[in-house]
Amino acid sequence: MTRIPFHAVALTGLLAALPAAAQQTTGTGTGTGTAQEVPDPAVQAAVSAGITCQCNGYEVVLHHDGTAVLPEGTVIGWNVPFARMDGTHTLTRPFEPGGMVALSAVLGSSYVSPSKPCVVSLP
Repeated sequence: MTRIPFHAVALTGLLAALPAAAQQTTGTGTGTGTAQEVPDPAVQAAVSAGITCQCNGYEVVLHHDGTAVLPEGTVIGWNVPFARMDGTHTLTRPFEPGGMVALSAVLGSSYVSPSKPCVVSLP
């Protein structure tokens, strides 16, 4: 009878589990995650409008890389998942293409360094 060392058996089981562990699961917050991402219409609208979001330090910076002016009163949502922070900003003046809006100190005690992208939406 051939004896297989315990560490070889444990390693084999660990390697077999890797593909399942490497698969990223996303969902709708209902606890029933799926392997496919469900597009959020509000995020899709922001992407289509050319609005992007970057967080750095205690700030969230909204960039407008689109072509159409967003009017005053437009609400822009932002989400920094890894800091578990989110919020909204209502534009107090038109948001011109090529412009940016810095939201100072909105991350509370969460300091983000280096700069990372965040999720933006037009709810």
